[in-house]
Amino acid sequence: MQLRRLEASVDIEPIYRLPVLDADEHSPEEAAAKLRASWLIPDGPVHDVIRTVERAGIVVVRRDLESPKIFGLSVRPPNSLPVIILNIGMPPAHERFTVLHELGHLVMHQLPSDNGEREADAFASEFLMPGRLIGPHLSSLTIQRMVQLKQHWKVSMAAVLQAAKRLERIDEGRYKSLQVQLSQHSYRRNEPAEPEREEPVILDSILESPCGPRLLGQGTREGRGSTGPRVQVRIRRRARSACHLTHCR
Repeated sequence: MQLRRLEASVDIEPIYRLPVLDADEHSPEEAAAKLRASWLIPDGPVHDVIRTVERAGIVVVRRDLESPKIFGLSVRPPNSLPVIILNIGMPPAHERFTVLHELGHLVMHQLPSDNGEREADAFASEFLMPGRLIGPHLSSLTIQRMVQLKQHWKVSMAAVLQAAKRLERIDEGRYKSLQVQLSQHSYRRNEPAEPEREEPVILDSILESPCGPRLLGQGTREGRGSTGPRVQVRIRRRARSACHLTHCR
């Protein structure tokens, strides 16, 4: 209800289009690669996952979902902004993965799928760590190497390990051995070398901006060294309803 009131008060003009890439027609890896290309994301790590999806007009919020087993939720209602809800308390690397897991649902799953969770995981992994780029670095995987890859790609060590298995760069025996080592180091609950936490900005920008238009990400580019175009979201208050925004907090 609050989000609908906000939408009635502003126009949000995303720079990125949010397509439908149905899982019946695209593998998760294909969908992730097509979306990265469509959004002009250069090779390498995604600098800011939350800001990236917000530039597609997706609202990201954090809420207490009352269970640590629920990491996130997403919804793409007709004629309304898509929303990703993140559970509170996740480490930053896990949160980045969860945002893209939910993005996978938004673009691939218009209807429930028996393999939906696995497909969304594969989408998130490929979006964060394209297999053609990270694959060559996964064959001789160690705990130390997982930490290095985590720092570069800003993903969890667990996600690096799952990618190595998904891309068949390690066998089942090595996978199980590394799982045991993660447990022995207590890294399954508390990993080292977490990236900085990313913050949503769309809702705060709507609530705090003056009556003129507001550009998110003005003067920034996706990723360091990117040669792609500047990416912005224009938020413009509608004059008739601007006075109601103060009641949406």
